[in-house]
Amino acid sequence: MTSALENWLGRAAEVALTTFVLVGFAALVVFLGHGEVSTFVLPAAIALAIGLQWWRRAKAPAPTPTPTPMAGDSLWLLAAATLLVGVAVLLTWGALATASRTWDGAAMWDPKSALLAARMTLEQTAFRDAGVYLHSRDYPLLQPVLVAAIERLAGCGRVLFPLVFVVHCTLLFTVLRRVGAGVRAAAIAAVGFALTPMVLSPGGGGVDSGYAEALLSLAVTASVSGLVLKDRLLVVVGIALLTWTKPEGGLYASVVVMLAWLGRERRVVLSATAGWAIAMTLWLVLQRDLQSLGRGSFAWSIPLVVAMVGVAVVVSHRLLASRRAKGITLVAVVVVAAVGVPFLLQHFEVGGGVFAGYLQSPARLLERLTLAPQILGGVANWAWLRGRFGIAFVLVVVVAVCARNGLTREPLRWLACMVVVVALPFLLAPFDDLASHMRATMPRLLCHHLGVAWLVVGLAWVGVPAARAPRAAPAVAAPSP
Repeated sequence: MTSALENWLGRAAEVALTTFVLVGFAALVVFLGHGEVSTFVLPAAIALAIGLQWWRRAKAPAPTPTPTPMAGDSLWLLAAATLLVGVAVLLTWGALATASRTWDGAAMWDPKSALLAARMTLEQTAFRDAGVYLHSRDYPLLQPVLVAAIERLAGCGRVLFPLVFVVHCTLLFTVLRRVGAGVRAAAIAAVGFALTPMVLSPGGGGVDSGYAEALLSLAVTASVSGLVLKDRLLVVVGIALLTWTKPEGGLYASVVVMLAWLGRERRVVLSATAGWAIAMTLWLVLQRDLQSLGRGSFAWSIPLVVAMVGVAVVVSHRLLASRRAKGITLVAVVVVAAVGVPFLLQHFEVGGGVFAGYLQSPARLLERLTLAPQILGGVANWAWLRGRFGIAFVLVVVVAVCARNGLTREPLRWLACMVVVVALPFLLAPFDDLASHMRATMPRLLCHHLGVAWLVVGLAWVGVPAARAPRAAPAVAAPSP
């Protein structure tokens, strides 16, 4: 019974993730054609996502055996489910009772959601008239599209936020069970994430704040879970969600491809690269359309460059067999990218909007390297002490030092990369008041990786013998011939 329920929960989470991606894909394609998205895009996407899950189930191999149940597992599962349902109800009330209560939600996300709920098209004054002010006009549009799609169909668009929370908790639990974690470890990881103060905060990136941090955090957890499970669907949907949710998501998606490239699974590399290429091409072309107010010509150079990068990733993975060769190549690519990417973005006019302040002076990165210790200290300070993350990131350090195993490798690599990525905005930002910038931004950047932190904690318990597990029946010797 428990196994069937876990299987159903895992597939429900994947259906939700796939639905988000299909709605986003359809909307971006229609927007590129300057059309209007149908109200029925959401039910059509749900039907397609269910069909895809049915097809995957028909082709799936035999399920991996789960650990031997322990006495009291049902009580742990019931207690965890009760807590999660209670928190979800509170978050639903918080999301639906009022509109966004803090700056980014009220000034940037809510207006776009309202505009698209009225007319699901970019061919309206707010998006096409330079005389009308629209905060961050060229920001990714997935969250406003999803809120608007639910609003047009059901009249309660902000229910997306507690739904994202429920999917995130379910994904953590089911992924941990798929890799062999016990019910207790998986339940503790899911509840630990759900009860983290940053998640429950009514503003500043909390689930019901109206910010896009919750959706981006779900995308990060889905991507890293896909790498752990070698699940190509999770990797692809995670990359698409990352790219279409927030500007930094494009960088996160590239890191997912990099980690897949460092591994040995060619099918995962191919899927991740293809997903990255499609998602990046769609978004970069649409972003340029938004920046030009719909009057620019199609930028053929964008899909050409993205395709060249994708081919280089796939070919180099096939040619470079040893990890040492991959490591040397990766260092060279990072150095070249650090110098060349800002100028490429400026050439494509991507830096004319979202990244303008950060790319006006790429040399600022070198000038501020002396502040790197202070910034890295700030990352640790906000992760461990001031950021309302409880003990999540402290436990990550404990696992990395004392309890890492083969399953924790990919999530720990991700978090190690993210220390550098989280520090980058503070090295490039056109702000002199570093302390104020950290106070406003650091908690939200760290929140993106909270699900991965609890995933690491759960994975550390895989393979740890249970003290009170039921004893196996003694082996019976075969009769002598």
